[in-house]
Parts: sequence; C-alpha cells; structure tokens
Amino acid sequence: MSIGEKIMELLVKEKMTQKELATKINVTESSMSRYINNERVPRIDVLANLSNVLNVSIEYFTQEKNDNGDFLEVKRLVARNASRMTQEQKLELARILLKD
Repeated sequence: MSIGEKIMELLVKEKMTQKELATKINVTESSMSRYINNERVPRIDVLANLSNVLNVSIEYFTQEKNDNGDFLEVKRLVARNASRMTQEQKLELARILLKD
C-alpha cells in the first residue's frame, strides 16, 4: 500500500477530512492532496506530524506490513492506550484474543 493510500485509510478511520489533517500538521490542503494522490512524498518532519496526529508510527508509512508487523502495530497501540481503556474495553480485547 502506498503512503497516500495509508493516509486515506487513516483519514476514514479517524473520520477526518484532508483539510482538517492538513491544518493539524501545518501543511497546505494542496500538499495534503498531493501526498494522498502519491504525487509527492512527505518529508520526514511531515511524516512525524502525520504519525503523531493519526496515532501510528512513522514506520507504518515507510515499511510494508507483514504478519508480524500487524501484530507489533496492535501491540504498540494497546500498550500506548491501555491506561486510558476502561475495564470493559480491556475485557473485550481479552475475549477477542481468547476466542478460537
């Protein structure tokens, strides 16, 4: 998946518009459109801002995923958010993991 496709996927997931994301990471809407359409590759500082706002690692944008990468991403997200999760949310994750 290209960087643009990944950005678009995360925009849908986060229910955010291109314009909102552009504003949050301090780039123009035109630049954001070029990133999404793969007409321009974001600089490392832009990738850092994207990863921060969209709650993913920079590696998410720069590396292809494999089965282990998906696991590591999930593990990182759970570890990052565990302190903010309710007991019910934690139990739901445990039920999902223990389900055959």
